Amino acid sequence: MNDSYAMGKSKKTFDGNRGLSDAEVARFLKGLATIYRDKRTGNRALAEALSRIAEKLGREAYSHTQEKDDNQRSFALELTESELQKLTADAVTNFIADDRKTKLDLIKLAAARFSIPRAKLLRLKLDEVRDAIRASLQHEDSLKIITEQAERNGETRKS
Repeated sequence: MNDSYAMGKSKKTFDGNRGLSDAEVARFLKGLATIYRDKRTGNRALAEALSRIAEKLGREAYSHTQEKDDNQRSFALELTESELQKLTADAVTNFIADDRKTKLDLIKLAAARFSIPRAKLLRLKLDEVRDAIRASLQHEDSLKIITEQAERNGETRKS
């Protein structure tokens, strides 16, 4: 294996196009595992196998990488489903504003944090997924305001 490939960088294929690095393949496999994890239409055994392969490949690619390209991410920094559920409103806003986040990253957030069905989101365009998350965030904020008003024990409104 040549040194640039071992360092996690892509190598050119015989036709001159840029090949995929191990990190890029691992990222793709993680996204694919997310799709197969769906309870109704997925295959959980396949999802777990893809996750394990992606994790191993991602760890190997990361351990060999001295410097990362802007379009590659550290797999150690990806949030788990439980961490996504606990994100604050500001953190969600920052997450969806990050242009490096893929559609699958956003779908994972939407499913974990707002219980939006993955199948519905997969049919949407990237910007539409972002809009769906924003709408859910606004809905959550509205519910918070309604709850606060209800907990005032019938005091007269000041607004």
